[in-house]
Amino acid sequence: MKSPLLAMAAVCVFAHVSHAEELKIGGVGIRRDIPCNGQDVGVYGAENKITLTGECGRITVHGADHKVSLERGTDLSVSGADNAVTGGTVSSLNVQVAKNTVAVTIQPRDKTMTDQEIEALAAKIVADVAKKNGGALRG
Repeated sequence: MKSPLLAMAAVCVFAHVSHAEELKIGGVGIRRDIPCNGQDVGVYGAENKITLTGECGRITVHGADHKVSLERGTDLSVSGADNAVTGGTVSSLNVQVAKNTVAVTIQPRDKTMTDQEIEALAAKIVADVAKKNGGALRG
């Protein structure tokens, strides 16, 4: 009798967590260490210095002059200008606008990438950066 109730409670808890709203960090000059706990996180505004710890869901950085570090995230999207994002691993990456710096490891969660897939992804990222921002890789 306890097993079906426990299973139902677990489904309810996990369903709630997977649909949780984004944790929004917005303003100017905010300094915070944020434990992600699997949650989506958005950093908005300007000149914020945010450290994201643990496993994050989708990470959005939008605005100007943010400094964000992270351990792990499912997706990373950076837009605006002069943002710097550094840290661990993400499954996907999208960078838009200008003068954004991103230093992360792209690692899909469901499989190990082949050398051909890595080369194709690298070429796509370089082409996207050049097309969208007129940027180039630094050696």
